Amino acid sequence: MSDVTWISGGKRSSGRSGYAVKAVVPHISESSTMASVDATFAGAREASAHYCVDETSIHQYVSESDTAWAVGDWLGNRETISIEHVGTTASPPNRKTLDRSAELMVDIARRYGWDRYTLGQNVMLHKWYSATSCPATLDYEYLIDKANELLSGTVGWSGPGEEIAGVNRIETAE
Repeated sequence: MSDVTWISGGKRSSGRSGYAVKAVVPHISESSTMASVDATFAGAREASAHYCVDETSIHQYVSESDTAWAVGDWLGNRETISIEHVGTTASPPNRKTLDRSAELMVDIARRYGWDRYTLGQNVMLHKWYSATSCPATLDYEYLIDKANELLSGTVGWSGPGEEIAGVNRIETAE
């Protein structure tokens, strides 16, 4: 995606030790702003993610060819791409944020040759790797469904002149 902003300083391990990317892991950042997520990953905390998404922005902290320190499990980190979402358990990521993330997931899927997202196959949850409630109240089912709609091209008409995930909508009169 051309509108991803690179933010340096993400904690990482170089490469993936020969392991292939098999899944994405959606996270809830427990932060209410992108700036606070940026500061967390630039600070002393021994954690990172490949991406963070809010309503209007996508920040990238770690190259997909490198291992982010995100799920608390070394093998899990090597085989996944982690996507943080601005939001908290009490105020979860909204639909605009999830829709933006679904667009990123479509981009990732196309690069890795995935034609569909399936929970437990190419979408994993942080809490499956370590003792955490993450993704907490993040609506990962909506996120997966939205990404699959975009991947399959079954998204309904969004209005004149709008574009969804690179698919131009054409208006026709009846």
